[in-house]
Amino acid sequence: MGTVLALMVFASLSDAASLAPALLALVVTPETVTARRRPTVSVRRPTVPGRPAARAEFLRAATAVLAAFAVSGLFSSLVPSFLRERLHVHNLAAVGAEVGLLFLIALAAQVAAPARWISGRWAAPAFLMAGGAVFETGLWTRSLVTFVVGTLLAGTGIGLAFRRGIAVTQRPADPRRRADLLATYFLSAYTGTIAPTPALGLLDQAINQNVATLILAIAVVATTLGAALRRPAT
Repeated sequence: MGTVLALMVFASLSDAASLAPALLALVVTPETVTARRRPTVSVRRPTVPGRPAARAEFLRAATAVLAAFAVSGLFSSLVPSFLRERLHVHNLAAVGAEVGLLFLIALAAQVAAPARWISGRWAAPAFLMAGGAVFETGLWTRSLVTFVVGTLLAGTGIGLAFRRGIAVTQRPADPRRRADLLATYFLSAYTGTIAPTPALGLLDQAINQNVATLILAIAVVATTLGAALRRPAT
């Protein structure tokens, strides 16, 4: 109990420390909106761009990030039980490192990936689909190495999809209402994060876990491919 409490406190402090750079950036970043109004409280609905071409591009990016974060949610749901039950890895640090690897690779892809990967339509879907296929193979074959390779590929795809989606979202946004469009984008991302976990739980009660994850992986791949193949509106 004491160890768990210590880990929870450490995680909370780490989260607080990670917000410090964001707070600093918020303080030093110049304000882009010149028209000042008194703060008001209101309920805002999700919005999309008004122009057909911009709306189609935004919806393609939102669908891609939903699929990318679904991979993240599916992966996070699988790793602890996979390592413990299939590979008999009971070291909590090792389990945490494997989960954290996905997010570290996603961060590295956003920062260090070539510009053509970020701006292109196919780099993120290719990495996502390859990552899903490889770590699903690792699950079926009970291969830690294969699972880690899938983690690297999927993490790269998640980072690329998120970075490109942010750029696509900001292009057509009215500077005075940019937060509305970004909120819609993040709503799509977090929907992808949340959905796989209860879906996996429900499917796992009815069928084998491997088959359940395969069904979800196929759904994610189909969503990713559909977003990539969607033709831009003219």
